[in-house]
Amino acid sequence: MNSFYFLLFLTKQFIFKIIDKRAILIIDFFKYVLSKIFELIVSIRHFLYDRELIKSKKFNYTKIISIGNISVGGTGKTPHVIKAVKDLKEYKIAVLSRGYKKKVDGEVIVYDKKRFSTAEDGGDEPYMIAKKSGVFTVSNPNRSQSLGGVLKKYSPDFIILDDGFQHRKVKRDIDIVLVDSIRFLGNKKFIPYGILRDSIERLKYSDTIILTKVSRRDKKVDKQIEILKEYNTNIVYSKIVADRITNGKDEIDISTIDKKRVLLFTGIALRKPFLDLFSKSEKESLIFSDHHRFSDSDIKKIYYCGSGKDYIICTEKDYVNLPKNINNKIYFLKMDVELFDLEDKKTNFRDIIDRWTRR
Repeated sequence: MNSFYFLLFLTKQFIFKIIDKRAILIIDFFKYVLSKIFELIVSIRHFLYDRELIKSKKFNYTKIISIGNISVGGTGKTPHVIKAVKDLKEYKIAVLSRGYKKKVDGEVIVYDKKRFSTAEDGGDEPYMIAKKSGVFTVSNPNRSQSLGGVLKKYSPDFIILDDGFQHRKVKRDIDIVLVDSIRFLGNKKFIPYGILRDSIERLKYSDTIILTKVSRRDKKVDKQIEILKEYNTNIVYSKIVADRITNGKDEIDISTIDKKRVLLFTGIALRKPFLDLFSKSEKESLIFSDHHRFSDSDIKKIYYCGSGKDYIICTEKDYVNLPKNINNKIYFLKMDVELFDLEDKKTNFRDIIDRWTRR
């Protein structure tokens, strides 16, 4: 009898595996079909703009720099925008962002050199850009709608379009495109079957490509650079510098918390690099959706899971999405970006802009 039940158990497991495999194949098929439909829509849209059947608007009296990508999530646009603002500090800069998942519809003045909106109203990324850079910042999905107002109110030398490579309503003077070295181009398919939201061929229309999140220059990175050279020879790479945590008052070198008990929580698209930074610690993780706004119940859960831990740590983007009534036990990882040319010498966005003006 026991042998019969064991055989029945194995038969059920075999059937479930067949069903699971078939379900996965069906789901993958529909993902592939949807990706081809999305690719077709993107191609038609580019065709209409390239043939000027749909017009892009040109804005005079300022230079427009786009910092964008061709894939979904996790290329590091926000820290690179902040880096660009700092590198161009001798100029008058304004930032226009889409304000993904912001609460207020339409245009939000995130920072007007006098007062800040909130991360909830204006979006976590533009709020973080404004807080760290101190420049005039506006969020609006229809950035062309806000450009005229920004020019009139602020008269900047440069306007940086955060995530502007696909925003073809506006003619840009400089297109800087980020490709992250971790996922690179994925399977070279469009979403949802792959990670692309634009054609790889569009890299030919960029002025500079930045290979981001390079931990070290190795054969893998060199191979990626050679692939990117097929589309553009103006290539630099960037490294993330993340060696300190802070609660807004105290700063701690992360090397001092090796082997400490830590709770990590995050709601970012590409979370693995953040989690891996604390590989030497005794860690527990709480994962939330991308751009997650933390509720009071979330905070209670975080404090509960973090009780008995030495540190509770999140990313800087998560930190701006926390309620204001948090205590100073929650730390965030401070993050900066360094740029390098292909000779491994440090460079910056000023050099990229200067190279463009010399052409």
